[in-house]
Amino acid sequence: MKKEQLRKLVRNLLKEDASRLPLKLSDVDPKVAKVVTTTGLKDGDPNDDKIPVKAAPSGVAPVQKLNPSQSSMNIQKAMTFVLHMIDHAAGKMDPGGDLGAFISKDGYIMDGHHRWIATAMVDPSKQVGGFKVDMPGQQLVAILNAMTKGRFGEMTGKAASGGFDQFKEAPIRKQLKAMVQGGISAETAPATFKSWQKMDPEGVLAGLEAFTGKRGNDAVEAAVTKMVNNLNGINMTTPTWAPERPDMPVIDEPNVPTAVKALSGGEVDWKKPTFDQTKEAPAAANRKDKVSVNEDFIRKVVSESIKKTKTVREAFRMEQDFKKGMPVSWNSLEKVTKKTASGREKVDYERLPRSGEIIGLEVAPPGHNVPGYALVKDSDGKTHEVDLTELTPA
Repeated sequence: MKKEQLRKLVRNLLKEDASRLPLKLSDVDPKVAKVVTTTGLKDGDPNDDKIPVKAAPSGVAPVQKLNPSQSSMNIQKAMTFVLHMIDHAAGKMDPGGDLGAFISKDGYIMDGHHRWIATAMVDPSKQVGGFKVDMPGQQLVAILNAMTKGRFGEMTGKAASGGFDQFKEAPIRKQLKAMVQGGISAETAPATFKSWQKMDPEGVLAGLEAFTGKRGNDAVEAAVTKMVNNLNGINMTTPTWAPERPDMPVIDEPNVPTAVKALSGGEVDWKKPTFDQTKEAPAAANRKDKVSVNEDFIRKVVSESIKKTKTVREAFRMEQDFKKGMPVSWNSLEKVTKKTASGREKVDYERLPRSGEIIGLEVAPPGHNVPGYALVKDSDGKTHEVDLTELTPA
């Protein structure tokens, strides 16, 4: 393995260890995610990664007690749900009901936002159900994003549409009037319409009249007022930690049972101790021309280095501590030749202690995930390029 390949691998593994479970879907490495989301039962503790998940389709909490994890919604789809939830002959949905989605222990819904906000417009006291996960929303998003890529092969999130600004008086009135005139159809809800949702204009107006007790245009205006007032009783602010919609999890309905089983069964290796791939790595061929350095070996070396420096974030803070002329020590990977029990020579790599003085610094520019490096001159006058994560003030 060449020096540059080795350096690149170490840097990549440092980034991986620093954030095995990134919050944003776009930051998730599919290969890392596959390992993380399938090895929870192989880390030496079969119970540490189990996350209690309770199926509660009949109700986790009233809509007004739950919170959105994203704001990307389509008013045409939401209003279609509303008009089917209103109690009348043409309606095909009940307000509330099962979101079929994960809900965190701090009340953030991971999916089903259209049904949630539609229920809020009709009756915010109605219960919605789903899978209650005993984990905070921010942490749950990171785990579900890892599962999105690592278990279900979804490499991109869903596109964002409109935000909460659609659910104000003027946009609600505009959409209701369009559906009173044209019904629910591919023309009035072009981006989201499905055949079962079809409703003629007479059915739309009949629903609004039943909802408000008013007639004709008065029913439309009364419905707008009622829906806006109902929405005032819910939280329409997403948390500061929430990624944009394209960076949120994609756990479609057919994959929900598998995800529930993985979370509750401890299959996702989210908690320490984590799975050690080096224990499953095949033994290297015991030949003189074979160097037994592979990704698993480097992973082990990097893991030990991270334990020493505690976290990569600590290394970022340390950038300000290193100065030119400062004596430092570090360990370097060196090729060594050993004799085996049978007398054969074996080429291997070991970490050997080194020391020297910093003669130059290259800190990481803003936005980079890995700290910079130092140029260090050792006692023999040789110059070494050493990552700051490896250095210790002498």
